Amino acid sequence: MNESPVANSAVPKMIQRSYRVRFLTPAFLGDAEQSARWRTPPFKHLLREWWRVAYFADHASDFSLEAMRHEEGLLFGHAWLDDDFSETNGRREKISARKSLVRIRLETEARNQPAWFGLLDAKTKAPLRSGIKPDAAEGQRIVRMAWPEPEDGRMRRVMQLMSNFGQLGSRSRGGWGALHIDDVDSLDPAELGRFARPLQDCLAGKWPASFASDAGGLMLWNSRQDFEDWSKLMRFVDLRRKEVRESLKSLSGADLRAVLGSAKGGDRLANPLRWRPVLEADGKLRLRIFAMPWRVTGQVRSVTISDTQLAAAWQAVTRTLDQHSDLERSAA
Repeated sequence: MNESPVANSAVPKMIQRSYRVRFLTPAFLGDAEQSARWRTPPFKHLLREWWRVAYFADHASDFSLEAMRHEEGLLFGHAWLDDDFSETNGRREKISARKSLVRIRLETEARNQPAWFGLLDAKTKAPLRSGIKPDAAEGQRIVRMAWPEPEDGRMRRVMQLMSNFGQLGSRSRGGWGALHIDDVDSLDPAELGRFARPLQDCLAGKWPASFASDAGGLMLWNSRQDFEDWSKLMRFVDLRRKEVRESLKSLSGADLRAVLGSAKGGDRLANPLRWRPVLEADGKLRLRIFAMPWRVTGQVRSVTISDTQLAAAWQAVTRTLDQHSDLERSAA
């Protein structure tokens, strides 16, 4: 197993960074009572999610899940690693738990913003869950972070991925909770290539480790039009999502909509086709759609999906998006 650079330094030098983050669409992010609230744990979870993507890209030729989990535990903290040891005075002792070396703090001048009820019951119209509204006061914070110096290069890439593709909170795969981070460089398609794999390789994997590509290039689409406000963009998202799911409703005699996420029959499968509003330089919004699929067969209980059906479903999704006049595929 390759040793982590973090583990080689007892007291690593820490790099400190500050970012202004804001939501482009309402975020259903909150506490145990479902009340809208900015909290650091979801940000750390998002960091870990994109750190894994960056780690996979850095170890594409020699990837080991065990090695990644080991290094992740050393960096972000753990209470489960069996291969974490320390040496003191020549004695080797197992470490049962570590605190995270990544520090996160949220700061704002307006600390007591009222919650906004954004989710309503479809029948009674009663409030279901409050959200964080994307305006100047409620929808932004300063995030101060620190991490070990040996991780600085990778963490910079993680912040780029988060700024370009990060989403937080309930229903985020459908466009809610789109996160924008100021003063972080964009990733062009050529740079994104290092984080991508062929679709068939993604569908053989057990987790969303990479963006997908096919014969047409990177499986990433942008809306041709831009939007003045989030409400108009989210109406556009709703229509396009229904069209894509409809293409899987009766495919080769089977309903394969569960490939794009399911909450039926005990399933809790997140959508591998992600709908992500982005902020343009002129202040307008545009929709970005991107695929990070994996092998869902065996995980979906509400319907049986074979490998052949899984591949066919993604071909149908890609065809629907490629042929849509309101969308264009990103240049490879």
